[in-house]
Amino acid sequence: MRPAMILLLTLAVAAGPARAVESDKMAHLGVSHLITTSTYGLCKAAGIQDRTFSVIMAIGLASMVAVSKEFSDRRFDGGDLLYDGIGIGTSTLFIYTFEF
Repeated sequence: MRPAMILLLTLAVAAGPARAVESDKMAHLGVSHLITTSTYGLCKAAGIQDRTFSVIMAIGLASMVAVSKEFSDRRFDGGDLLYDGIGIGTSTLFIYTFEF
């Protein structure tokens, strides 16, 4: 599982052009990661013991926030959604890898 996490993080950095990745994209990655991890933690704090259910709830909420944000912007940017997905994916990998 850890090699998959390293691969995903490497792809996150390499997904952009040769120049530095825009700070906006990193913000999307970070916020999506934060929403996913926080939602999972809140589910655990609420007493939900089923990890899979909690992860699905976290992924669902983070995805809804990401898509809603993109549709509310003046212009739709699929790259932002890509980085949202990478943030959600890294958070999910962290949850399963470190079993918190």
